[in-house]
Amino acid sequence: TLGAAPGDDAHAAPVRTAAAGRVVCSCLGVSEAAVRNLLPELPPSPGEALRAVQARLGCGTGCGSCVPEVKRLVAAAHEAEVRAA
Repeated sequence: TLGAAPGDDAHAAPVRTAAAGRVVCSCLGVSEAAVRNLLPELPPSPGEALRAVQARLGCGTGCGSCVPEVKRLVAAAHEAEVRAA
């Protein structure tokens, strides 16, 4: 990272790459793709699913500004499952 001391990567800003896609959590650099990839493994309850995403990926545990977006992704996946059933 520009301006960072060698070995100081722990404090570097997350880097957005084409492979990672849109960043949902800026604090931890969690991408929307990472959240979406985890969705099939989550509990069926949206509340439990949100807590599982937070536990596995850490998003929503820093400043909290990404919680609404993570909730939206979890809710959309839950609604899609309900419609498919």
